[in-house]
Amino acid sequence: MILIPLIIIDVNSLLHLPVYQSVLFQVAGFLFVLSGGLLLICSTYLFAKLGKGGSPLPFDPPKKLVIEGIYKYIRNPMFTASALIWLGEFLFFGSILLLPYAVVWIVANHLHLIFQDEKWLEQRYGEEYLEYKKKTPRYMPKLV
Repeated sequence: MILIPLIIIDVNSLLHLPVYQSVLFQVAGFLFVLSGGLLLICSTYLFAKLGKGGSPLPFDPPKKLVIEGIYKYIRNPMFTASALIWLGEFLFFGSILLLPYAVVWIVANHLHLIFQDEKWLEQRYGEEYLEYKKKTPRYMPKLV
């Protein structure tokens, strides 16, 4: 989330591609990155603590399905956090190449979640996950 965007900013500069900057975009970008970073830290902590020693990586899965804390409101807070960070970096730095990079990352990870992670979770946790999936939105909490 740091190295690749910095490389993209350099490539954007080398190719003399547009950079869109305004104070409003930079403030919005900063807020996106800050909120995404806090959400990522919080969700990772809860995942490890409540999941009983697991990580989000497939070689070290949690021993328990995590459905408390932020996970009570959205099923994939790490994805939401990462998407906020990628979009925030585009807004903050304004390098046009950061936008397609963010979009490709978001789409690729969305497809991975739907076609791989959710199937794996259904197999691993069965009915408990299916019930959780019915009640809890994937990325954004319900407003009411």
